[in-house]
Amino acid sequence: MKNGLFEYGDQVTISATDEKGIVNTQQLNEEDAVEVKLNSGEIKQYDADDLEFDLDFQPDTGE
Repeated sequence: MKNGLFEYGDQVTISATDEKGIVNTQQLNEEDAVEVKLNSGEIKQYDADDLEFDLDFQPDTGE
């Protein structure tokens, strides 16, 4: 996360569902939706307010 914007590769948690994922595209403006690739492989867009930057993120390895 840089200057309050999510960056490609940032690890996040979706507030409403507790799902984890990685930001898939650079967020250019605060108003922009953030595309996130969830651990399930699904790609969705979220409002930045719905995401939490996750410093303790551990990717799901499927084990």
